[in-house]
Amino acid sequence: SNYSFDYKSMSVDELSSLRQNFINYSLTLRGIPYILGSENPSVGFDCSSFVRYSAKNGINVDLPRTAQRQYDSVLKISASEREPGDLLFFRTYGKISHVGIYLGRYEGECDFNGKEIFINAGSEGPRTGVTISALDAPYWKNHYSSSGRFIPSSKEIVEAIVVNGQRFD
Repeated sequence: SNYSFDYKSMSVDELSSLRQNFINYSLTLRGIPYILGSENPSVGFDCSSFVRYSAKNGINVDLPRTAQRQYDSVLKISASEREPGDLLFFRTYGKISHVGIYLGRYEGECDFNGKEIFINAGSEGPRTGVTISALDAPYWKNHYSSSGRFIPSSKEIVEAIVVNGQRFD
């Protein structure tokens, strides 16, 4: 991964809240229309500009502009290692063409109950714009490529706490 976090300068709370702040910020953008090439929330987003804008404004991390470049810049992880806040990448026509933010397994009262979900700026289908999708929906399932990480994992945060001698009290 091209992203390093200065564990020594960050408190446990700051480290622990990175993922949640990224997710929370991304959720505030729901409903913004899909506009290919746009990076302006008052106009619309495409998939990668949505992810980039969420990272920059939610946790002050600069991600590259395109889905392919975001894919190239992150640590690839297995599906079993995914945590909310990791990125999901999708392929069409043989190349990485879509990215979304993994939200985890939803437990609640709706069609998504028990499903793994993600937020993304979708360009077609019943839900376009910044919306929440299920990873097992046929389109996404058929085009899923891999998962990537640019925010420290919970295990890395625990290790940083141990190394820095910080404790949760």
